[in-house]
Amino acid sequence: KAEVLASEAIESARQNGNELLIVQSLNDLGLAQLSQGQDEKAKQMYTEGLRIARANGAPYFENLSKLGLAKAYIRLREEGKGQTLATEALMYFQANHFRLQLFDSWRTRGDAFASRAELSNALVAYNRALSLADKSWELPARTRLRRLILNVQLRKGNFPTAVNLYQDLVLSHKESGALSYYWHARYDLSNALLGLGRLDEALREANAVASEQENSSLRQEARRRRAVILADQGSNDAAIAQLEQLEKEQSKGNSESIRLRLCYVHAFANHPQEALRRCKELLKEKRLSELVRPDVYQALAQTHLNLKQPELAAEAAQKSLELYQKMQSEDQIFCGISQLAAAKLQAGDASAGELQKRAKRQFESFTESWVPEDRLSYLSRYSIQIMVKSAQLKLQ
Repeated sequence: KAEVLASEAIESARQNGNELLIVQSLNDLGLAQLSQGQDEKAKQMYTEGLRIARANGAPYFENLSKLGLAKAYIRLREEGKGQTLATEALMYFQANHFRLQLFDSWRTRGDAFASRAELSNALVAYNRALSLADKSWELPARTRLRRLILNVQLRKGNFPTAVNLYQDLVLSHKESGALSYYWHARYDLSNALLGLGRLDEALREANAVASEQENSSLRQEARRRRAVILADQGSNDAAIAQLEQLEKEQSKGNSESIRLRLCYVHAFANHPQEALRRCKELLKEKRLSELVRPDVYQALAQTHLNLKQPELAAEAAQKSLELYQKMQSEDQIFCGISQLAAAKLQAGDASAGELQKRAKRQFESFTESWVPEDRLSYLSRYSIQIMVKSAQLKLQ
C-alpha cells in the first residue's frame, strides 16, 4: 500500500513541478521497497532523490536521501559505501540538531558495522542511537534498537544475559498488548535459549511462533530456527527435510541463512560430499555476508574432519577462527579453537595439546560469570559436543 501511495505522490508532484515533494516521495518509495526486499529498486529511488535534492540545493532532503541510500547499500553488501553515506548524513543532522534523523543515522552506522561483523563497533553505534531515543517514540524506536543490541550480544556469545533480557521483553510486550513485538521477542528468546543449549525450551518458543504468528516472514524464520534446534538435538533427517522445504520456498538471494544451516547439518550428520558441495557454493557468492562467512568455514572444517583430511580441516578452521576473533564472538572463538585442535590432533601434530589447553582457557574465560547449569547446558548442544569431543577436551 505504501508503495502504491508513494508512486501516486511522485506522479502528482511531477505534474505540479514540486521537486522537493518528488524527493520526499522517492524516499518513501525506497523505504517501501527496502521493507519488501527490493534492494536494487530502492537504491535507484534513493539515487534519483539524491540527484534532484542536490540540483535544488536542498541539504536536508539530500541527507535524507543519503541515509536511505546508505541502508540500500548495506543490504546489498556494499557496507563501505553505506558507512560513508551514513556518516555524511550523521554529521549534517548532528550539526543542525535533527534528533530523529541523527538517531536513524547512528542506527544505520550500527547496521553497517554489524553487517561487516564489527560487533563491538556496532554496539557503540547502537548505544549512541539508544541515548537519543525520545520517550515519545519509545515503543517503535527503542524496542527495535534494543532488539538489534541484543542480537549483537547474542552473536558475541552473551547467552545468559540475552535469555534474561528476552524473557523480560516477552512479559513486558504481553502486558502492554504489543503483539508484534511480543512475537518477535519470543522468536529471539528461542535463539538465545538455543545458544545456551536449553533445546527443549528453545523448540517450544520456535513452535509457538511458527504456528501462531500471522507475520509470514517471522513465521518462516521460526520454521528455520525449529529446524536448527532439531539438528542440535541430533534429529538430522528431520532438520534436513524442513530446511530443504524452506530453501525451495525462498528466492536464492534470501536463502543465505537456510543454505548455511544445510551446510552445518550435512557436515554434522556426516554427509561430507553434500556438505562440501554446499559450502563451496556459498563461499563463491560475491555478496556473502561477513557474519555468515566464518560459519561456512566452520562447517567446511567439520566436513574435512569427517573425510579424514586434517590439513584441509585445519586450513578452514584457522580461517573461521581468525574471522571469529575479528568479530570478538567469544563462544565461536572457543568452537574455532576446538576445531583447530581436532584437526591438529587428527594430523598427529604436536601443537594439538597446546590448542586443547587454549580452548579450555577460552571456555573458562567467557563463561566465568555463568552459573554451572548454564555451562553444562551450553556444552550439551549436539554440535558443540562434537567439536569438544573431537578435540578431546576435558571440561568439567
